[in-house]
Amino acid sequence: MENENRITKSVAIVSVTLFIMVSALLLFAGIGVCSATKLPQSDSLNPDFLSYLKNPSREFYGYIPPPVNRKHLATIPVSVATPVKLPARFDWRDYGMVTPVKDQGSCGTCWVFGTTSVLESDVLLSENISYDFSEQSVALCVDRSWIYLYDDSTDPCQAGGSSTLASSVFIKRGSVQESCNPYNTYALNCDGSCVCDNDSCPGVKEVDGYRLVADSATEIEAIKTAVYNHGPLIVAYQHNSNYLYNDPVYGYIHDNYPCIGFANHLVSIVGWNDSVPHPNPGHGGTGAWIVKNSWGPDWGNNGYFYLAYSSSCTSEVAYLLYKADNPDEELLYWDEAGHITSVGYRDDSAWVANVFTAPDSGTGDLTHVDFWTTSNNAEYELYVWDDFFGSQLAHQSGSLQEYGYYSIPLNYAIPIYAGQRFTIGVKMTTPGYGYPIAVEKGIPKVVKPPIQSNVSFIRHKACDSWTDLADYGWNACLRARVTREEKKPDLRVTATWTCWHDNCTICYTVTNIGNGTAPAGHNTTLFVDGVAVAHDLVVVNLATNTSYTGCFKEYNWTYTPPDDNITVCADNDNIVAESNETNNCFTNMWKCGDVNMDGEVTIGDVGKVWNRYLDPGYELNCCCGADLFFYKNIHEERRRW
Repeated sequence: MENENRITKSVAIVSVTLFIMVSALLLFAGIGVCSATKLPQSDSLNPDFLSYLKNPSREFYGYIPPPVNRKHLATIPVSVATPVKLPARFDWRDYGMVTPVKDQGSCGTCWVFGTTSVLESDVLLSENISYDFSEQSVALCVDRSWIYLYDDSTDPCQAGGSSTLASSVFIKRGSVQESCNPYNTYALNCDGSCVCDNDSCPGVKEVDGYRLVADSATEIEAIKTAVYNHGPLIVAYQHNSNYLYNDPVYGYIHDNYPCIGFANHLVSIVGWNDSVPHPNPGHGGTGAWIVKNSWGPDWGNNGYFYLAYSSSCTSEVAYLLYKADNPDEELLYWDEAGHITSVGYRDDSAWVANVFTAPDSGTGDLTHVDFWTTSNNAEYELYVWDDFFGSQLAHQSGSLQEYGYYSIPLNYAIPIYAGQRFTIGVKMTTPGYGYPIAVEKGIPKVVKPPIQSNVSFIRHKACDSWTDLADYGWNACLRARVTREEKKPDLRVTATWTCWHDNCTICYTVTNIGNGTAPAGHNTTLFVDGVAVAHDLVVVNLATNTSYTGCFKEYNWTYTPPDDNITVCADNDNIVAESNETNNCFTNMWKCGDVNMDGEVTIGDVGKVWNRYLDPGYELNCCCGADLFFYKNIHEERRRW
């Protein structure tokens, strides 16, 4: 019995020791020890949004606070380097980097105009090209899961929105030119019959980043730094005509202080001036933002005004990042509505994953992973797995300073074939905030996104099992960018020939060496010594690796000594969009007397011609017949007829 007790005690000691060692290893690896499974919880919605639903602003210009709660950001400042000393006055108009003032008219579409203005300035700053982007397109193309935007006779004209809603259009489908879809307030009162311009207007620039600089009026230095470093900024504020002052020196200054409530108008900051007085008797000090409005150039200071520092419930100060629209890139996502709330385990770390199936449009590459962060100073670990949480294809990590939307380039592109299933996972850490995962969910009478099962997952720690977010009515705001390998034809003339003796009809063969089909209806053109002399219509579709033979039947070629350069060019009118537009032409030189086709007329050629003259049965082994011609490909290819 004593030995048995000793054995039992030894086993217990070993078991406890092993448990401690394994736990220590797991903690060291950052995995953690899994206890009883916790249930994910959602943060509360934005109190300003809830207040708006209960009691909409009497003065409504179009801005509605977004549902997502960002109040915690006030206590979690962005970790930045020591700021540089900035001038007392700065104005991007002085550098020609602000596009003209526009007029939203009778519609409450400031949320569109303010966001679009910032994107226009971004492009102007980066490319020195001035664009006029369509506000109409943005107002009509917000995802239809936002049911409040398109369910009334005056929608979306009087529906309202935020910069995150406007940016969601630029993220998913890009901006389009004003000329393609001009602003028309009448057409924005469409009573549920609104139609997005989808394929009728080509995209120009695509937003791939949204960064919230501040959600409070007090962060003056952070806002200045962002204006100076990134250009004009989006800003929301509470406009109240009772607090719009007309100063004899500075003109119109808005100074609602102290501000009670929430913002109701969205505009853009283009600079600042520390000398502007605060005209509100209850607001001491000086300094104001230089603001571009969307009420036409005849309003205020030629369409602009000053917004006093720390006044007017200033919020939603943000900048955008963009890239050229890429028609060969597809954004895969389940969150149609975007970031509506934040969830987690009341811990600053959690995991999220989405399972996608690659488009059937052909092979391509997974190049970027997109997501919203829910707080400042976030850290992420990103994983890509084959199939449904299969073998690991990629792993990388990083940190992100500001709350916002990020498009993370993978360290290397991952080949994806048509119809392939793959999984993207992210471990997100948000120091000081217990809801690190961005999700969409429904809100009655406001937004109703479709929630898909078995595609979007969450877990607390790496050793926990995955939970289907659909069980809670959520989809993760986690996306994948896949570039498709575009299938294009590539036409090349692969043969030409003539008949003999002195003149003939020239024929050709054109081959599609690309990976897409070339439609019928394009011309092949014949040039003689650089002059276009004939055309022939290709009347069939050319699939990959197929050829078409045609002849220039309306033109009879006659040799002109000493030589002729004969060029045949496929698709000379550029009707077909090809993968390579530089290899369409094939050139031959025809030269008298070069019997052996070595490019020179030599004594050997002359001797052979003399032998043929003496003996008509003498074999010349060339294509010339009685008249002697040389045919030479400029690429040093030779043909023997």
